[in-house]
Amino acid sequence: MAARRLLPPFLTRLIPIPKPRSLLSGASLSERKTMRTTMKLAAAVGTAAALTAALTGCTDEGSTTASADGDAVADCMPIALEVADTLTGSAWEQALKSYIERVQEGTDGRVMIRLLPGGQLGGEIEMVAQVKQGNLGLVQAGSTGLKEFSPIFVPYLFDDAKAMDFATSEIMQGWKDAIREREGIRVLAVEYFPPRWITSNTPIHKPADLNGLKIRVPEIPALVEAFEAFGATPVALPFPDTYYALQTGAVDGQENPPSVIESGKLQEVQDYVAITNHAQGFRYLLINEDRFQSICESDRAVMEAEVSQLVSDQEEQLRAESDALLDGWVSSGAVQITDLDIAEFAGAVGDAGSTEAEEAWGPGVLEQIRELYGPNS
Repeated sequence: MAARRLLPPFLTRLIPIPKPRSLLSGASLSERKTMRTTMKLAAAVGTAAALTAALTGCTDEGSTTASADGDAVADCMPIALEVADTLTGSAWEQALKSYIERVQEGTDGRVMIRLLPGGQLGGEIEMVAQVKQGNLGLVQAGSTGLKEFSPIFVPYLFDDAKAMDFATSEIMQGWKDAIREREGIRVLAVEYFPPRWITSNTPIHKPADLNGLKIRVPEIPALVEAFEAFGATPVALPFPDTYYALQTGAVDGQENPPSVIESGKLQEVQDYVAITNHAQGFRYLLINEDRFQSICESDRAVMEAEVSQLVSDQEEQLRAESDALLDGWVSSGAVQITDLDIAEFAGAVGDAGSTEAEEAWGPGVLEQIRELYGPNS
């Protein structure tokens, strides 16, 4: 039984370990010598790999006997990953924690994922670059710097009710394939992201009210162009820097969905909310492709199978909380809601972001998305 204690729990479940005598009984003299030598090595070194080799019949060339679930046992080794996020306490982070737990349970503890919250490793685009380089396993991000995804924030591109239909469309799948081949990044999940609102310290009723205001936007060209079209001065800042910039007056306002506003406590340093719904994109769960392929097939399947629950949990919570958050802010006196006509903002924004979209997606794709998934579709 001493040999059993050398193995991790998941291996002891996969490989029944007989008593040493049962291994030797009935074996030839040369076989007994080989097995005795191997068991001594396992006891001395204390590694699961040596003992597994004796029990599964691994050859010097590394061939293995398949385990009961169809995977080669040697392929299903434990792996530790880290996933970074910026939106502490958000619905995205809460659902991600549950996803991590389900993956750990579904892989019998072989895939261990540690969450790094609060933008510890930098802004979202910076962390996506770390995933590409292999310095970080996974990231959950909205601003990716990936050419297919940046134009998705073209103003008034989506009908909110149809956005998640686009997330599973052939167009999106084509983009995911291209990113994997070009960047070495696998898009595990395309996640719901509510429409964006503007917060400020002066009321915004019409586009002209934005004239001259410094508005924090993420590092996304389509949003930068949109606020230039509104007459504002867009300031691209990483999200973790936004609260301080608003508090000190370095910027006058910002734009985000309500869940992001709440996660950053931005209502504490802003007086007004303008429900402009001016853009809508997605967040993404990204993993380094080489790291993903280093995980055994059955464990990769668990990670992918649990994505649908992750996305469903996030969307359900985000849709439910938008109205609740707004009611809470207003009832507490934290902010006031301004009256506005969305059509005025849609007209003022013009073709912001369309050039980038055409360059990234090719001719006709922007119009196709509008026709199938847009506000007038």
